[in-house]
Amino acid sequence: DLTKGVIDDAFTALPKHLSTKTKYNIQGIVSKVLKDAFDREDITKLPKMTRIVVADPRTSFIEPDEQEKILAEVYQSVMKVFFRFCMMHGCRPGEARALRWSDIEGGFVTIAAGMDQNEYRPCTKEREIRVLPIHPECLAEMEALPRTFGGYVFTLKGRPLRKEYVNASWRSARNKAGVAITCYEGTRHSLISQLLNAGYSEALVRQIAGHRCESTIQRYRHI
Repeated sequence: DLTKGVIDDAFTALPKHLSTKTKYNIQGIVSKVLKDAFDREDITKLPKMTRIVVADPRTSFIEPDEQEKILAEVYQSVMKVFFRFCMMHGCRPGEARALRWSDIEGGFVTIAAGMDQNEYRPCTKEREIRVLPIHPECLAEMEALPRTFGGYVFTLKGRPLRKEYVNASWRSARNKAGVAITCYEGTRHSLISQLLNAGYSEALVRQIAGHRCESTIQRYRHI
């Protein structure tokens, strides 16, 4: 009974305050459900959808001195080390939350997993594995953190850091520092931007960031 018209009407009825990106994400989920149903032959035809176009986001970033201002307002040691690790290695916060001590060896860190909200996922967003040299000062700070039975590097009360707590800690510190930037932009985006500004090649930056698609780096070209 699902037709293109029914689906279009459903998306038209979505709350007006939802962003185009949110509607795009919802459409992706609906499309995946219908595709799975079609592959299972639960439905005999795959209804079409009106394509939702999302403009490329404009990337914001901050310089190292502004990052240090934010870190100065982080008083919990594990959070300070966590944010510094993300800033210096350009990994996604979810990848850092999933980091285990077994991923660190011989001066290198292997980024091969991530957190889906607060659930461990044995792969990164791009499903790639990155091996990066770990900054020795950052490693020294990490090794001073308490160890837990789960083997995670960044923990609170023995458990991996939760997404909500990370975001709340970042907002509190950045507000005190007077720097308007999100955690993702202030860590991962900022390192990528800083490297490009310093003249490093896009190919090298893509390798560090784990961008599988060449077009992804284009969002930083306005910098």
